[in-house]
Amino acid sequence: MIRPMISKMITSIISPIKRYFITLDPVLNSFYELSAPITFSGDFEWSGEILPRGPVFLNLVGGSNVRWNVQLNNTIACLIDGVTRTSTEVVVKDVINSVSITRTGSALDITINGVTDSFTGVPTTSIDIDLLGLRNAGTGGSISYFNGIISNVIFTDISNSTTQTYRLDEPTADTEESVEGGSFITYENIPTTNREQFTLVGNDWIGEELVVNGN
Repeated sequence: MIRPMISKMITSIISPIKRYFITLDPVLNSFYELSAPITFSGDFEWSGEILPRGPVFLNLVGGSNVRWNVQLNNTIACLIDGVTRTSTEVVVKDVINSVSITRTGSALDITINGVTDSFTGVPTTSIDIDLLGLRNAGTGGSISYFNGIISNVIFTDISNSTTQTYRLDEPTADTEESVEGGSFITYENIPTTNREQFTLVGNDWIGEELVVNGN
């Protein structure tokens, strides 16, 4: 018998000894929805940890004029108000990847596991984000849900140094309040069977339940 394990590329920003990880299942149409859209009218950063699974097109962030995806080739594409920039760095499937997307003026940085791709010519228009794991229908393209884990998400408005942080680790509740308080995110179509507690051992998260090795 073996213990289920999630390998980490980089130590979490938030590293408790024990925590729940939640698997978003595209068959169940699982995703997260913010109670109110987060509006970035200037410089911003979005950061989080993602564990993508499967050879599929995965929607990571959605809003009225924004869509960020993990592509079929494991790069990350960021669409902002009709303009797309795509990383050359790739995420690694089935392990936790640290990702951040930062806009400063018309410049955009996409950082994956400490490696940054920098771009220019990005629109400076205001954007609204209200979804994690699903795109907004108004941004075009086919609807694809995220397959895997999104955790420790931080929305930072650089212009006024405000943040909204979501651990995304509720074991049973379908609503989570931000770490800062006063803002909420709703868990949509996420059963409790897709929420498993893990313990941090070294750089790996080890599952609490033993599973039978089929080999």
